[in-house]
Amino acid sequence: MATLNLNEALYVLLAGTAALTALTGTRIYKGVAPDSADMPRLTYFSFTEEPKHAMSGDLGTNEECIQVDVWAETYSSMVAVSNQVKAALRDYNDTVTSGADSLVIKWIYFDDSRDFFDDDPKKRVKLFRKCLEFTVWY
Repeated sequence: MATLNLNEALYVLLAGTAALTALTGTRIYKGVAPDSADMPRLTYFSFTEEPKHAMSGDLGTNEECIQVDVWAETYSSMVAVSNQVKAALRDYNDTVTSGADSLVIKWIYFDDSRDFFDDDPKKRVKLFRKCLEFTVWY
């Protein structure tokens, strides 16, 4: 059996959460969303990866910190989508499967969140953004 990487597993988890996709549809993107993507939408990326070691060698466990950004045109939409992301990921500990590929997630911890508002006049769009950070052990 082949192994999913963490980015693929996150997509499977998020896209497989009906309450979340009822709000975002398939607008879940690794890294950067296309400029033409509708709202609300998600982007996610990993910002640290730390393999775990002991004196005897590699323990076969990784700790990776991920950031999920929720983008929306209204504050209430941003909050609703953010709540569904937290419900999908917080305290998750199971095997994520896609076809014949899988990844065992030992635990996903919710670390923190921050709210932002993007009112760049060059874009002529005002967006609310919530940055959610999680630590994943796999």
